[in-house]
Amino acid sequence: MATSAGEDYAIILKGAGVNFELPPPDWREAGNRLRQIITAYQNTKISPGKPDKIAFKDAGSEADPARVKLVRRTSMATAALSCAASIITQLTEPGVVEAEAAAEHSADPIDEARRIVGTSYGDAARALMSSDGSYKDALAGNGSIAAPVLLAQQGLLAFIEAFIERLVTEERAGECTGEIEALSLAILTSSLAGAVKVEGGSKSVDFALIVKLLGSTKPSNNRATKSSKSGAGHWGTTTGPKATSDIETAMMHLGTILLAIRVKALGEDGGTREDYGMHDLARDALGELTVVKATELFEDLFQRADRGARHQRSRANVLETGWASLIEVDMREKLEALGREEHSEEAGARAGKQAAAEALAAGNKHKAPVITAEGDAKADMAKKAGGAPAVPPGTLDKVRAACVASLQAKI
Repeated sequence: MATSAGEDYAIILKGAGVNFELPPPDWREAGNRLRQIITAYQNTKISPGKPDKIAFKDAGSEADPARVKLVRRTSMATAALSCAASIITQLTEPGVVEAEAAAEHSADPIDEARRIVGTSYGDAARALMSSDGSYKDALAGNGSIAAPVLLAQQGLLAFIEAFIERLVTEERAGECTGEIEALSLAILTSSLAGAVKVEGGSKSVDFALIVKLLGSTKPSNNRATKSSKSGAGHWGTTTGPKATSDIETAMMHLGTILLAIRVKALGEDGGTREDYGMHDLARDALGELTVVKATELFEDLFQRADRGARHQRSRANVLETGWASLIEVDMREKLEALGREEHSEEAGARAGKQAAAEALAAGNKHKAPVITAEGDAKADMAKKAGGAPAVPPGTLDKVRAACVASLQAKI
C-alpha cells in the first residue's frame, strides 16, 4: 500500500508543478503543502468552459486527478486489513467523485476525515479510512475511488506516525522505522493483536511493542541518548521495576491516539473520558493484578477490537462495538474476573504451602529414631544424667559382631 500511495503521489506532484525548497517543519505545514499540491494538480485538469468542474476521464487514468486506484488484495493472508468491495462501492460513483473534487478540503487530517464522514457517503468512507487503503473482491470503476478519501486515510496514518515519532524523538525513531509504521497501521485499523503488512513485509504487533514505543521515556536532550545513560531515556518495557509506569504511560498514549482517530476523525462514540479511560484501566489493572494478568487483560481488549473492526470492514450494516464500550464495560468486567481468578490462585498457593509445611512437620514428629554408635553413647550419658533409660553400653558393638560371625558361618 505504501508503494502504491507513493507512486500516486509522485504522479500528482509531477502534474501539479509545485516544488518546495525545504522539508516541512511540522505535520500541519506538511498537510498544507499536500493540499496545495492537490489543488494545483486539479487546476491543471479543469475543463474549458467549466471552471467549477473537474474533467472526468477514464477511471484510474493519470488524466483524472479526482480518482485514485486502490490496491486489490487477492489473498486471505494479506486482506485482513482490507475493505470488502461491497462496503466501499459508493465511493466509485461519479456523483461522489465529483462532490469530493468540488469540496473545500482541510489541511488538518483530523478535520478532513471528519468532513468526509459527515457526507452521505460517510459510512463507506469511514470503512476505507479505517483500513489499510486496499480492497478485496471486485470493485466497480476499475477499482478507482474519489481520491480525497484515500488521501484522508493516508493523512490519518501520517498523523499517528508523527505522534509516535514525537514520543520516541526523531533520533531514536530512525532505529525503529518499520515498527513505527506497523504500529501506526495497527492503531488506524484497530488491529493490535497480530501481524500487519507494511513496506518490506509483515511485522508483528504485540503488547510488548506497543509498550516499547508508546511507553518510552524520551531523552532529556537529544545528545543524552548517545553520550551517557543519565537523561538518555529508555524504551518502554513490560518487565522489571519500570514495567508498571511504562504500561500505564503506553495505554494513556494509545487511548489519546485512538480517541483522535476514532472519535474526532471518524465520528465514533467516545464515552466520557479523554483517553477512552485507558490510563485509568491500566492503573487499576496493575494495582490489582500482576503484570502477566494485566497483559492478558489488554490482549483480550485488542482481540475484541480487532474482531469488531474486521467485521465492519467486511460486512454491510454491521455496527462495530466501539472502543469506549469495550473499555468501560467489557474490560471492567474482565478486570473483576481476572482479579477473582488471581485471588483464587493466590489462596490456592498459600493453602498448598501450608499443607506442605504441616505434612513436613507431621513427618518429623513421627520419624523413627536412627541408632548409631554416637547415639548409643549419648543415650548412655542421658541415663547417667537421670534421663530416660538408654541402651546398655556396648550393645551395638555386640550386635554387629554377632551379625558378622553369622555371615562368615554361611559363607
